Amino acid sequence: MGKSLRDYGFGQNGETVGKPTWEKIPESLPCPHCGGELVQVKVQMKEVKHLKGGSGTGQYLGCPCCPFASPMVIAADGVSE
Repeated sequence: MGKSLRDYGFGQNGETVGKPTWEKIPESLPCPHCGGELVQVKVQMKEVKHLKGGSGTGQYLGCPCCPFASPMVIAADGVSE
């Protein structure tokens, strides 16, 4: 089995909470892997080591037609523990 298209070598950083949601991008970009239309995916995260409060929202571009996904950007939700 080859390297996963979603493995960028950053290691696991946090745990997802609930189900990811997605929405179409107004000016859609083609998937670099299969040419399908990319969507913006959002997911709540917890136990993120590098965020104040340890939780936040992760966002990335993903392709519903294949396993391609961009690296995730995670922003703190502002809640301090």
